[in-house]
Amino acid sequence: MALPLAQVVLPPSPQNVLRPANPNNPPTPTDIMNGAKYKKQLYDELASKNPNVSLLHYADATRYEHKLVAAFDLSQLPPLAGAGVPPAPAPAAPLVAGIAELLAGQQNILNILEGMQTQIAQIDRRSAFAINQTRGNGVGRPYDEVRFLDNSLPSQAVPGRAPLPVLNTMLDIRALSGPEVTTYLRNHGILPANIPHLTADRRAQLAEMIGCIGYHEL
Repeated sequence: MALPLAQVVLPPSPQNVLRPANPNNPPTPTDIMNGAKYKKQLYDELASKNPNVSLLHYADATRYEHKLVAAFDLSQLPPLAGAGVPPAPAPAAPLVAGIAELLAGQQNILNILEGMQTQIAQIDRRSAFAINQTRGNGVGRPYDEVRFLDNSLPSQAVPGRAPLPVLNTMLDIRALSGPEVTTYLRNHGILPANIPHLTADRRAQLAEMIGCIGYHEL
């Protein structure tokens, strides 16, 4: 007698994203493949910066895929001894058997999300840099904010760092103090030994890093 399993349910999907069909109970290999396709679809939407899709949606899709796999594996277990007796309405055995696999999958989810955040931050940094290269001194069209290597925005306070002035124009870069421009460079990955001694040279280096072309001091 097959083990009774709870129905695997996909959490709400973001707007305008196609949901997979409801899985069978127990799930089939086709259901697992559909879950993987759905997760890949959300990854692609995140990479294209779809405002309706968040990392939480991707995490939900990842957990959904893991639950499908766990339920499928449980359905393949041999019948329990004394299977002629009808099972209890809410058996604990399948839940206990699936806990180890679900816990093992949590670290994999965290690793995937961390990797996605890094990739998204890199895409966002390159995009902002390329856009800023087309905006001259930024007076007519303000610069985009280029994220730091930790994926934070310079204008946002984070533990250990106060918010920094927003660099909308070349004038904003010129207005940076020595400590401020040093903090900018450090968080953009410049080692202390490679930071110029003169504040004006630091500003010029920062301008180049964020895509400000033709920077000059007054």
